[in-house]
Amino acid sequence: MSGTILSRRIAILENAVSNGELELKPELESLKAVAQGLIDKSVSLEQLLKLGDDNFEAVVKELAEKKEIALLMNLSRAELGKVKRKIIKKAIHQLKSNGVQIPEEIVERKITIPSRVLKEWIMASPVMLMSGAQLIYYYASGTMGSNFMIIHLNSREGIKETKIFHLNESYARDMISDARISSEIPVPAIEISKEHFFWRIQRAESVTISQEPKAELHSFLEKFLVKIPEAIEAEHPVFKEIDVEKVKSISVYGFKIDQLLEHSFFRRWEFNKEIIDACEEELKEVALSPIQISESLKMERIEKVFEKYAEEGVMKSLEEIRFCLMENAYLLKLRGEDEFAELALKLAISLENKNESLEFFKKILLRSFPDAWKVLGKKGEGLIIPGI
Repeated sequence: MSGTILSRRIAILENAVSNGELELKPELESLKAVAQGLIDKSVSLEQLLKLGDDNFEAVVKELAEKKEIALLMNLSRAELGKVKRKIIKKAIHQLKSNGVQIPEEIVERKITIPSRVLKEWIMASPVMLMSGAQLIYYYASGTMGSNFMIIHLNSREGIKETKIFHLNESYARDMISDARISSEIPVPAIEISKEHFFWRIQRAESVTISQEPKAELHSFLEKFLVKIPEAIEAEHPVFKEIDVEKVKSISVYGFKIDQLLEHSFFRRWEFNKEIIDACEEELKEVALSPIQISESLKMERIEKVFEKYAEEGVMKSLEEIRFCLMENAYLLKLRGEDEFAELALKLAISLENKNESLEFFKKILLRSFPDAWKVLGKKGEGLIIPGI
C-alpha cells in the first residue's frame, strides 16, 4: 500500500464489505486503484476526482504527508465541489503553516470577500423625450466602504457611460440634486426597485452596439456584487403597476394633454432638432413667398408643413417616445402622481394609432417651435391645428 493513511482507509472499507456492506465495494475498488496508481505514478486526475469525499480526503492527506506538491497543484486547479475544495484548501494551508514552500500558482485563489451591504438604494431620472437620456444611480454602503455609481443611458443608443465614485451618502445625494442631462436641464430622481434597475439595464444593453460600454458596466457591477438575471420580461413593468383597462377609457387630448406637457417631467421635452430646423425653413418659404395667395390657402399650406414633419417625427421617433412615456408613467406612479401616470401611459398606448400619433406630434412640434408665430406673422397667431 502507498502509506498508512490510505492503508487504514482501505482496511476500514474492506472490513465493511466483508460484513455485508456490499454497496461500498465500488468505492473500495476505486480507492485501491488510486493507491496503486500513487505507487507506480500512473494515477490520473480523473480517478481522484471520481472518489467520494471521505476517500478523497484520505488521498489528499496522503499526498500532503508525502509532500506530493505537483499533484496537489493539479487538484487545486480542478473544478471541485464545495467539500472537496475545502479539503484541498485545508491541506495546502497546513503545508504552508509547517513551512513547506508552495509555488505561487497553488496558493488559494484570491477571493474577494463581499462587504456586508448595510444600505443601498437605486434612483432613476425621468427620460427626456427625443434624446431619451436617463441617469440611473446605484448607491451601496457596507463594512468595506461606500460606492456610488452613475449610469448614463439612452433609449436609442443604450449604455452611453458609466462612472463610479467613493462617496458617502450625503455627497451622493448632493450629486443627484445637481444632476443635469445637459447644462440647462435639471433632472429629478426617483427611487426604484432593484428589479426595475435590472430591467432598465438589460433593455439598454439590448440596443447597445459596442461591447466596450457593456463590459465596463459589468465590471463596475461586479464591484458592487450585483448580478443581473439573464432574462427579463419584454413588456415594460408599468403595465403591472397601472390598470390598463382604466387607462384606455381616458381621453388624453385637449386640456389634459396640455396639463401633462406642463408637468416638470415633460416641460423640457424637445422635438428632434433636424426636424424643427427643416420645418422652420419650409414655414418661412410659405410665409415669405412672393406669390400672392389667399389667407385660407396659406393656412392650408402651413397645415401641410406641420403634418409633413409630424409624420416624419412619427417614423423617426415613435418607439423611442412611447418608451419614454411608459418609463415616465412608471416613475410618476412611484411618486404617487397617479393621474399624470395614467395620462402618460394612455398617451403611450394611443400612439400605436398613427392618426393619434400625428396629432400628438403636431402638438409637440408647435410647443418645440416657439418662434413659429414670429415666422408666420401676426395672422399666424390665430393658427389652430385641427384635433389639437
